[in-house]
Amino acid sequence: MGAIIRDPKDNRKQARVGTPSDGTNPGDGITTHSINWLTEPISGIRRLWRSNSAGAAIVAGDGDVKDVTLTLDTAAYVANDVLADTQEVANVFAVVGGRVVIQSITLNDKSDQQQGLRLLFLRSNKSIGTENDAPNISDDDADEILGWVDVSAGDYLDIGGCSIVSRNGIGMMVKAAAGSTSLYIAAISNGTGTYSANGITLKIGVLGV
Repeated sequence: MGAIIRDPKDNRKQARVGTPSDGTNPGDGITTHSINWLTEPISGIRRLWRSNSAGAAIVAGDGDVKDVTLTLDTAAYVANDVLADTQEVANVFAVVGGRVVIQSITLNDKSDQQQGLRLLFLRSNKSIGTENDAPNISDDDADEILGWVDVSAGDYLDIGGCSIVSRNGIGMMVKAAAGSTSLYIAAISNGTGTYSANGITLKIGVLGV
């Protein structure tokens, strides 16, 4: 349990978090972190401490960027086939069962195909089907899909031997499965590209909440 305590003398508040080390005294294991609300009203909120399952301090609101290389088939795709089946993005969430906001995605199309695609985000490792074939996911497994982001052919910036896409301000909140700190990603082709096996890489920007 945590508490916010205001100190009227210096306009500061303390965030108290932790877990009792002996299971009985609620004061044990408590740490404090002071925030000056006059000088850092927004950043202070982001720096409030909370505890993870091991009792360690985690900063709520901190951001991170996760690198992902999609595993692709090397034969030519057709529209609406599975571009990349589900794969894990480890340690996206600061705590098990936690939440983040997917805020940005930068895509590098190293094969320079500039094809539309749809990125799916899932709560658990549920296959959406065989790559380079039509999607095939059960009704129940589809409940694990948290949302998606579309990339269109017009979104690409051609920079020579590759093309990139930068999507910002996505604002998609996602929640981890119980007992997990991983997010899962898959992709569906909206075009007719031909890629190398590691021809699409992603940088996924997330904010903790």
